[in-house]
Amino acid sequence: MTGLAGLGSGVVPWLLSGGTLHLHHPEDMSGIARHAHAVEADMMVMPGQLAVRTAAAIKKPTTLVVIWQSGAERAEEPIPDHTVVDVTLIQEFAAIAQRREGETYS
Repeated sequence: MTGLAGLGSGVVPWLLSGGTLHLHHPEDMSGIARHAHAVEADMMVMPGQLAVRTAAAIKKPTTLVVIWQSGAERAEEPIPDHTVVDVTLIQEFAAIAQRREGETYS
């Protein structure tokens, strides 16, 4: 998640929610899940390719903001027990957010 659109997708929800920002490298899904549990995270921002594995490792229902590059192939697997907001980045020009309703997009 690089560039202004990616940065905005990660930072704007944090600013609007008044929450605490924790940054983490996606090297170890269990480590991310432990950290999310320890800080009682209620929102996480991640690249789309990591969403299914990260969601499986997190037990507490959490809002997952999932970032996709325009034109990237999306995983077809549903992500149960979590609120999912898919954000499509169109190069550096725009970010389009869609909340998933069940297994479909709203």
